[in-house]
Amino acid sequence: MRLPTMYQFQSQIRSFTNQSEAINSVRDKISLGGKKILQGSDDPLLAMRIKSTQDYLEKIESYELNNTIADNRLALVDSTLQSILDFTGKSNELLIRAQNDTLNNGDRTAIAQELQGYRNALIGLANTTDSNGDFLFAGTAVKTTPYVIQANSVVYQGAQEANYIDISTNNRILYTDVGNKLFNFTDANDGSNNQNMFNMLQDIVTTLELPQQSEQDKIDFHTKIEKLDNVLLTIQTQMRAYQADLGGRQKVVADQNQLMKNIIFDEQLMLKKLSEDDLESLYLDLSQKTVLLELTEQTYMKIQETFFKLLDRSF
Repeated sequence: MRLPTMYQFQSQIRSFTNQSEAINSVRDKISLGGKKILQGSDDPLLAMRIKSTQDYLEKIESYELNNTIADNRLALVDSTLQSILDFTGKSNELLIRAQNDTLNNGDRTAIAQELQGYRNALIGLANTTDSNGDFLFAGTAVKTTPYVIQANSVVYQGAQEANYIDISTNNRILYTDVGNKLFNFTDANDGSNNQNMFNMLQDIVTTLELPQQSEQDKIDFHTKIEKLDNVLLTIQTQMRAYQADLGGRQKVVADQNQLMKNIIFDEQLMLKKLSEDDLESLYLDLSQKTVLLELTEQTYMKIQETFFKLLDRSF
């Protein structure tokens, strides 16, 4: 019988060492929840794919966050706009009632006071803020109160540029609009668009408070109130068109948000597939490697035993 060579001993030792390292690697993966690689050098190509997927996932998640922010903002704008329409509708009803010739000066004054309350409420709604304290209708100047009262006149102090938010790589949505676009109207006398509805309502209040002492006063009153009432109806039409546009934006955001959620779900599955092994498979692999290591140990022991037996015979 031939003596085992040094090469056989070294080969068994290398095999034993490699299998031990493989077992330790599997155990490390199990302890870390099944991660395929523990450091980039384990598999540089796979590490690059994992990093690329993680970066893309983070980018999509940032868009999903923007969609949520935009959705909440547009919902707040929608509810605020509905309240504005409610108050302008009530104001219109007051104007219709005020044109009743059976009313006296005191009745019209009472209507004026009620309308003044609606005007104040509308100014408050135009200055609505979100949970971060950003104004809804101030354009890019989100920290500037858009409408302030100066010498009994309401003045717009917001920006003239709208604010947008990215909801995908190639899609931006109107986020903070310019108040002038919503609350201003075109003056029929000079064609300018620098008149706002708050000053128009104040003009109505002043007209209602004027006592009617002659027939001409009544004629002048009706002429002016009818004109202002038509302006108010125009503003309401303008706001409903804005509301329809707002609904379109809300649908875009909702559709985009669902798309982002689907992409995130797919990318998370891909990332899991790239970076993690199934724990059940790892445990099975550990069991198989352990059995193989035991066989290697047994083989090594047999080689060693044979070596010493032959060595004894030779002496």
